[in-house]
Amino acid sequence: TSANNLDDLTTGRSEVFAAYYQAITQSVPNALFGLGLGASRLGKDPHNIYLEITYYLGLFGLGAIIALISSLVTELGKRVVQKKASRFLPFAMVLFLHVTLHGIFSVITYAVFFFAILAMLIEQLPEELQPTEKEE
Repeated sequence: TSANNLDDLTTGRSEVFAAYYQAITQSVPNALFGLGLGASRLGKDPHNIYLEITYYLGLFGLGAIIALISSLVTELGKRVVQKKASRFLPFAMVLFLHVTLHGIFSVITYAVFFFAILAMLIEQLPEELQPTEKEE
């Protein structure tokens, strides 16, 4: 309630987003190919993995990572017997949370994506194998 502007409300992240966006859109090569993995941070980390990937690897790099993850999920979807949409929930939550939490250089990011994709393999027991109330 004490925020006077957007920067105060977002604890400085809106200015960080603007700085990353400005660096990305500075030139066409920056937008397409990024500034490289050796590029320096612009103040704080953006806490937005998609913006960070675009900054370091460009739109082509972001597209390549999206294509890789999409192909993994699609291929996994062909192999899973259970066709319920709920099996995509952990993966959807990881995609949503990584907008605001992790960065491209955080090792845990890749483990979280791996486990979210792996969770799609968990299947529900057939009805005849599910425990009844007496067995519990």
